[in-house]
Amino acid sequence: MKQLEKTSHNTNQDHPRNANPPNKYNNTDLIIFHQNIRGLYNKTDELLNFWTTKYPHILCLTEHHLRDHEINSTCIKYYNLGAKYCRKSHKYGGVSIFVHETLLFSTVELSEFCKDQDLEVCAVKLHVSSFV
Repeated sequence: MKQLEKTSHNTNQDHPRNANPPNKYNNTDLIIFHQNIRGLYNKTDELLNFWTTKYPHILCLTEHHLRDHEINSTCIKYYNLGAKYCRKSHKYGGVSIFVHETLLFSTVELSEFCKDQDLEVCAVKLHVSSFV
């Protein structure tokens, strides 16, 4: 199985909330948010309105309804697209993981196991040294 495909790390010190970036709250707390988003297009601002101070480290979004080129160009402020699966032949569906920009991660390649409507998965591997 192919394992590590992409490593990303992007930090912007100008963000007002970086006074307390989420990976500095407590080295034992990992905040993961899951949402069946039922279509991500035009919902990124609404998604970010859930949080005012503590942003999750990881956003797991199911049913994003986007194609590859659409999810690749989707920007969620403070987050990098870590992994995704988009349906090839059916509408809707899809899964994605967005990782907070202060964390290092690698994409775990699982697309060979995916089948539209049966198994739609994606995964990332967090690098622990970026979390503690």
